[in-house]
Amino acid sequence: MTLENPVERVKITPVPVSGATAVVKLNGVSRPDGIVDLAVDPSLNKVEVVVSEIGKDDLIYTVNIKRLRLADPLIGLSVKGGADGSGSEYMTGFNGNISNYKAKPVENAVGTVKVTPTASPGTSAVVRLNGVIRSGGVVNLATGWNNTVTVEVSQPDRSKRTYTVKIGRAPDWREGFANWPVGTDKSWVIQFSRPVNTTTATGNIYVTNAGGNRVPVELIWSQDKKEVTVKPQQDYTSGVVYTLHVDTELKSALGTLLNEAVSMPF
Repeated sequence: MTLENPVERVKITPVPVSGATAVVKLNGVSRPDGIVDLAVDPSLNKVEVVVSEIGKDDLIYTVNIKRLRLADPLIGLSVKGGADGSGSEYMTGFNGNISNYKAKPVENAVGTVKVTPTASPGTSAVVRLNGVIRSGGVVNLATGWNNTVTVEVSQPDRSKRTYTVKIGRAPDWREGFANWPVGTDKSWVIQFSRPVNTTTATGNIYVTNAGGNRVPVELIWSQDKKEVTVKPQQDYTSGVVYTLHVDTELKSALGTLLNEAVSMPF
């Protein structure tokens, strides 16, 4: 009998005829509950079921159980930006004997990464995104952390070895960051197409908490008045959703009103 490597134990339940008893043994040692812990060395998984009945010789059934070894581990695993893998590396601290990873967060501008496994000799590796094979390891990323990449390593007469990598891609600012972690001291940078009349900014660029109340922020303007950094005067509270607002009463240096109000949760 051959079993895959993840099967670490089995329960053997003999059903003797009326008047007989049956005992399960593993390598000569009785297992009263019939539960057998399996080694990956087949020679250590010799199971015997000894059936006894008064006045008769014992009847012995032998079951040799082979638990497959795992495929050899990967030598390396890379997650780089771009379909050609020419961008930044998002995978750190890879160890072939560790199965689960969380890659560094990917910027929103990076919509595709290339996952490159380096397999040991005699093995092969397949990359999947949410269960679907990705040819060449090219993975298109959705925003958020719903990008689960698996790398399956195969080897003859071995069980598959599987690595799982969670990859998160930052949302576009229009989506907001309510479901994306940001620091409690997060500063937001807003860029405008033309210089702003900063005297109109105080009441029209602001942050509110979940209750709709404004929280104190500092507005730090660039020299040309086309960029502002919105910095909290005190750290935000972790786990609370805030919203950054830019209202239409904001004016350019020439007196033109903002075309459309902006509200971005984070």
